[in-house]
Amino acid sequence: MDFLRTCPELVSEKGRSDISLPQAERFLGVLLYCSALGGFLLLWLGVHASLAGQGAKEFSLTELDNLYDQRLEIKRVQELAERCQALLSRNPGDYELLWRLSRAYFHLGREGATREEKLAHYKKAVEVGQQAVAANPPQADRVEGHFWLGISIAAVGETTGIMKSLTSVGDVRREMERVVALDDHYEDGGGYRILGRLDHKVPRLFGGNRARSHEYYQKALLVAPSNTYTHLFLAELLIEEDRLDEAVAELKTILNAKNDPRWAYDIKVNKAEARKLLEECEKEKAVKSFEGK
Repeated sequence: MDFLRTCPELVSEKGRSDISLPQAERFLGVLLYCSALGGFLLLWLGVHASLAGQGAKEFSLTELDNLYDQRLEIKRVQELAERCQALLSRNPGDYELLWRLSRAYFHLGREGATREEKLAHYKKAVEVGQQAVAANPPQADRVEGHFWLGISIAAVGETTGIMKSLTSVGDVRREMERVVALDDHYEDGGGYRILGRLDHKVPRLFGGNRARSHEYYQKALLVAPSNTYTHLFLAELLIEEDRLDEAVAELKTILNAKNDPRWAYDIKVNKAEARKLLEECEKEKAVKSFEGK
């Protein structure tokens, strides 16, 4: 039995075995059993570790989204951006991380203290958004990258000035039309809402169309009747068209909006703007009533 030569504790000082052949065979059987059991345990641990790794990635994405949902605290979005950057350093080109980072930069731009700070974040949002869109082949295209790229391009144009804004209209429209084609429910009808805003704010000479803007806003409201952004944008359009009673109704809808944890930041911001616009509308209506109009 060759294996005895490798087991000094089973051999006498004279070099002869102190155990019988049946005992040796039983010991060999135990060794083989332990070896097989050890291999199974290692295999199980490997599979378990692999599954745990997959779960960790899923949890990580959920955690990132939870940070964004807490965007009432700007530090949460800053943390989100830092985590995305760290994860991308190990997984460059990861679509799930890229579009989330673009979204984070867009929000940081909204909260920027100066025009320069806003623009810096918006430009980063565009850059990362472009990477997100490029990360998916056409046959596996996804909506998120297009939405955050398009809205960030619009933000860069709006922050830079009227000429830059006008030259980017085609890019924004293309991205939002792609959003609608892929998933018109994304961000509560976000594609329709931004297309409506585009047609509302862009002069007719450069492709704007207020009638079409109304159509887009109504499509967005069909998707998400309570979205405060859509009601706010529609109210602003109605005010510009001197349809104050209708605008007031839209603004009151915003003020009566129920809390939604996913939209807590946006509801708070839009309610503040709605109060301001409602006060202006009531003053304008009072003036018109006094003048007998």
